[in-house]
Amino acid sequence: MTPNWKGLRDIALDCERLNYDSVWIMDHFTYHGLPAVMESYTTLGALAAVTSKIRIGSLVTCNSYRSPAVLAKMVATLDVISNGRIEFGIGAGWKKDEYEMYGFDFPTSTKRIEMLQEATRLIKRIWTDEKVNFHGKYYHVENMDFGPRLIQRPHPPIWIGGKGDRLLQVVAELADYSNIYDVTRNEYHDKMELLKKRCADAGRDYRQIRKSLDLEVIIGKTEDEVRRKLKHAYEHQHFDSVSLMKKIPLEDYVKKRLIGTPEKCISQMQDWLVEDVDYVLVGWTMGLEDWVLFSEEIIPAVS
Repeated sequence: MTPNWKGLRDIALDCERLNYDSVWIMDHFTYHGLPAVMESYTTLGALAAVTSKIRIGSLVTCNSYRSPAVLAKMVATLDVISNGRIEFGIGAGWKKDEYEMYGFDFPTSTKRIEMLQEATRLIKRIWTDEKVNFHGKYYHVENMDFGPRLIQRPHPPIWIGGKGDRLLQVVAELADYSNIYDVTRNEYHDKMELLKKRCADAGRDYRQIRKSLDLEVIIGKTEDEVRRKLKHAYEHQHFDSVSLMKKIPLEDYVKKRLIGTPEKCISQMQDWLVEDVDYVLVGWTMGLEDWVLFSEEIIPAVS
């Protein structure tokens, strides 16, 4: 997320003008050495106020940074401010250096996923029950009267991000949307097969969960333009020695992205849509001319 509010606001307004369905920001306090990253939920409130039809959300909210009861109220408040346009993305958290920098404990991955599962269960109860008493392993609320009243019923859509086995168990139980990122088509197919198994284990219909894919797009009007943009994007990847991000070979980098002229991007997108992809999130390296080209050429061809 850009630390420049005007730039972020303009991106959101451009996407709304170009009829994109949603705009998302990340939930980090620092990223790739940028300490001026803006806090996500404050920023979402501002985006809700300056836009009128595009849906907004954080992909994904780090469960560890806010208590679930307070987070439930924050999202409900945004639901009211945006007139029912908020999407609720949540994940277990992963960025250890950020936890340490801001004074949060960094539990094991198993514990973080357990906390995510319990927090999401609690948030759903807060949003749907009249009065909530909840005494879990990690979280507790007592005689909770909740407001403001949600516009979206029964609650804003819940997106759970992650692709590990334990996270997909949480998706199978609690999510309206799964969110998968940084995978090849074969890897994505395997993740969906695993999600089907976890849904069967949870007694839930796999088809009830919409499947979303984060897909970085490198698009150009000519092959030369595509090659130039690909070279720049690959050479200027951001790396953080204490994060989970690692530089990957170019051949693997290409397999996990949508790259090419509009004609090639349409073909690649159609291949992805065969793999149980219901919703595609694009961006990262795209500029305004790319947003325009994608909205004019790709979206009509695959909608």
